[in-house]
Amino acid sequence: MVAWIWVLAQVGWSGELPTIEDQQQVTVEYKLAFDMDERGDAACKLTQLCDCTARYTGGGKQVRRGENFITFKGTWKNEESTCSDSFEPWAPAEETAFHTLRWDAGTKKLTEWIVHANQDKNERLESGIKEGEQYWISEMGVETTLNPETLTLTYVEKTEEKVSVLSVDTSHELTLRFKPKGGGS
Repeated sequence: MVAWIWVLAQVGWSGELPTIEDQQQVTVEYKLAFDMDERGDAACKLTQLCDCTARYTGGGKQVRRGENFITFKGTWKNEESTCSDSFEPWAPAEETAFHTLRWDAGTKKLTEWIVHANQDKNERLESGIKEGEQYWISEMGVETTLNPETLTLTYVEKTEEKVSVLSVDTSHELTLRFKPKGGGS
């Protein structure tokens, strides 16, 4: 934070810091990793649930805005993956998708990111997520104020989950890069 204040003083920043609400375009990079424990590693050939990583990219231009959300129309693509289908998030075959960012109006914290096939279905599904052509991260709690130099937000989540007798370490890394109106192509 101190570095930001120094940069703002050097460039003569006199306005409010930019927020996601002001942005017209977004570029998305999402990384996912699963790390099975020793039992999971031993059962990998049988279960097809193995250590793996995946990287997705996408983005789009703003097409809809509500009181506490913005929806961007653009793309969503599986760039590379070593994961089996059961660990893969939804991704459209034709790579066209919508990205919705939702924040808490009171705290101004980003609460969820949803990538979805249908513009009008921007509420996250609790079940049948892949069949419903969605993927999402919720309960993010990330400040919506952006670094004025990079206009980037990064969210990292690491969890350990028990699946029957196995433990799986999961990591998610979501990077959102924004462009304001008139900010280039």
